Amino acid sequence: MVAPLSTETELATDADIVLGRAQTRLGYDVMAEVWNHGTLLREQLEEQRGVVEDNAWEKLAALYAAAIGELDDVAEEAQVTAAPVGDGLPTIADEDSRLVFQDEELERAQRFYRPAARLLAADAVEADAEARERAAGALTAGALLTQWLNEQGYETTEYAREIGFERRHVELVCANRIDPVLLNHDLVAAILTGPYRDAELDRDDLDAALSRSFDEDANWALVGASGTGRVFARTSGRRGQARARAMRRPFEAAAPALTQDEVERRKRAYINDVLAALDEKSGR
Repeated sequence: MVAPLSTETELATDADIVLGRAQTRLGYDVMAEVWNHGTLLREQLEEQRGVVEDNAWEKLAALYAAAIGELDDVAEEAQVTAAPVGDGLPTIADEDSRLVFQDEELERAQRFYRPAARLLAADAVEADAEARERAAGALTAGALLTQWLNEQGYETTEYAREIGFERRHVELVCANRIDPVLLNHDLVAAILTGPYRDAELDRDDLDAALSRSFDEDANWALVGASGTGRVFARTSGRRGQARARAMRRPFEAAAPALTQDEVERRKRAYINDVLAALDEKSGR
């Protein structure tokens, strides 16, 4: 876990952990922006400035696990008795000045996270290309998009820029790693509009292709069973109160594990949303 530190401790929310000077050996108070977590490459690390004491680290780990929906994976002794919360008051309105601060911190941190994000996306594309070869003959959203990009002479970066999305979103679809937590149905539909229109696919064929294109690690417990009200565990791309609500939702009492039937129902609802959006965008 990588979480930026800030000295603006008076702006802490229930998604921040305030660390006293004795808890980090820095000599001054800071707060860990758990909501602003990300991934760095080892070569980006230059020097060690402090150490987080064990008791503070346990609280950080519990809050982080709750934020990404993995509290059950935290060692029992590291879990707190109540739902993990940070050291500040929750944000309850878009007018809260702390949300402006969070927007600024989010933008500041993203440039440090991009190298790892690019590398992880590239690894995903390579790994899933092999999986696509093993499943040769079965149409997937990734195969459809990749073939269309080649026919049109597009690079993923160029296509992503043209339609106004991040390159990693296009690469995830190409790799058949559609995760509804990261890629909402409207975004997937926008990425697939060109291929769907030009291939003149039967709707049922595209339905089947989408069903083969989900990320195996997708957490369907974080996705609503209907077309609205989805829950996003990650804060990336979400602003203001929407981000605060997304961060706070996992802190509530954990829901029971989904049955396979419920997972399939949620997949069906997501696919139906993608198909409906595609029909609208492509004019079919």
